[in-house]
Amino acid sequence: MTILRFLYLAVLLIYCLVPLTTLSQTFDPASVGQNQSPTYLIPQIDIAGNLLQRMQIRFLDTFIDPDQYIVGPGDKLGLFFTSSDIGNVSAEIKSDGYVFIKSVGSLKIGHVTLRRAIEIIIEKVKTVYTNTEFGVRLTGYRVVRLNVIGEVAHPGIYYAPAIWRVSEILDLAGGVTSRAAVRKIALRGLGDTYLADLTRFTSLGDTEKNPMICKGNIIDVSARQVGSEMITMAGRLNQPGVFEHTAGDCLADYIAFAGGLNGNQTEMEFIISTAGREIDRLDGAAKSANNYELKPGNNVKIEWKDGRRNFGTVGIFGAVIRPGRYVLDQSDLSLQTLLDRCGGESEDGCPEMIRIFRTDWIKATQGTDYDGINITGGLISRNPRQPWNPAEFMLLDGDSVFIPHRTGMVAVSGAVASPGLVRFSDGQGIGYYLKQVGGLGFDADKSRMVVINPATGGRIDASDAGDLFDSEILFVPQKESQTKP
Repeated sequence: MTILRFLYLAVLLIYCLVPLTTLSQTFDPASVGQNQSPTYLIPQIDIAGNLLQRMQIRFLDTFIDPDQYIVGPGDKLGLFFTSSDIGNVSAEIKSDGYVFIKSVGSLKIGHVTLRRAIEIIIEKVKTVYTNTEFGVRLTGYRVVRLNVIGEVAHPGIYYAPAIWRVSEILDLAGGVTSRAAVRKIALRGLGDTYLADLTRFTSLGDTEKNPMICKGNIIDVSARQVGSEMITMAGRLNQPGVFEHTAGDCLADYIAFAGGLNGNQTEMEFIISTAGREIDRLDGAAKSANNYELKPGNNVKIEWKDGRRNFGTVGIFGAVIRPGRYVLDQSDLSLQTLLDRCGGESEDGCPEMIRIFRTDWIKATQGTDYDGINITGGLISRNPRQPWNPAEFMLLDGDSVFIPHRTGMVAVSGAVASPGLVRFSDGQGIGYYLKQVGGLGFDADKSRMVVINPATGGRIDASDAGDLFDSEILFVPQKESQTKP
């Protein structure tokens, strides 16, 4: 369950706990069974300091693009004067699209951008308050009622803050189905139609392709067409796949949709085909290659050029975004460069326990003569208590990098009251974990306590350990007089 759905359900729970007399609208539970599509409500509740108002304040902490936000009934704007003799003014847009400002009059600003609404207000207020400076800003936004239809898990009616975007509402509706045309999602109902392109938004961060819901009241997710409307991307890509075609997109766009190239583009060529017949071949070193406009039904295969220099491959596995083997397209590829290519560590990754397996272990000592590196045969690991720079560690052909997932635990064993696993707590040292297991045993040799690295088996004196890291082992030996027969 996503954070959005969790917050949404939390509000619904409050809705269920509040008596119906406190709601601004009535709701008949018996009517739910008459509608096959689920209906979700965010009621305007006046409880504990007005829940809705506090939600508005929370979301107004975020940046709102004044050129994308469309104002409408329920939005509140404030006038703030620099002069202490003039009190600040708050005004709300009514259902007819007009806002009434004391001493100024009524202004029609409904269904224009926030920037245009502010310009209209400033222009009018200046004719009344000629000798003082002032500012205008959005102080509260409305809640929008949307009908989500088409290829979503849970079609129905949803209420949400007007500054939310299409992707957030779709997440609230359980996400789109496998048949959804995610590049042509229509937001309409207030005169204009806006198309959301979730592929472009997630791959390129283009927020204009993920419009705010204030621009409509219907989200229509149509079914995706198959065959000729698709673009197939294969070959030297981080995430090969099939993508919907949209007019105007160029080859560089689809490379981005596929997670980027796995190697140096200048040493690659792009083979364009349709229905199994090659129609074009592009040199990756040519500047025009990225701007090549693909047609519906095109297949793109990305391969190495003949005679390219081959530096080998390296692998990265475990808690990373895109695990797999990657091409060494240069002789001095760093660990940091590999991490960038694979999308970096996942949220539950434990980089302190990173391990690098080197097939040519004789070369394991080459280029690693700085602090922070442990070498045991073909296994290279870092000392989590010494700073190191992944950009300085150079990889070799055949290397495999493994980043374990966090266990969330620290093991405490040996002569303690209750040996076992203790939940990891960031920034805590030996004393904290000993306390969690009931302290030292009567036969404990405190002077010989050690912290063991689970990646290498290496150990350090507890007195030198400082804070413990996730997955580490704290071992407390018995006194020698107690262990001898």
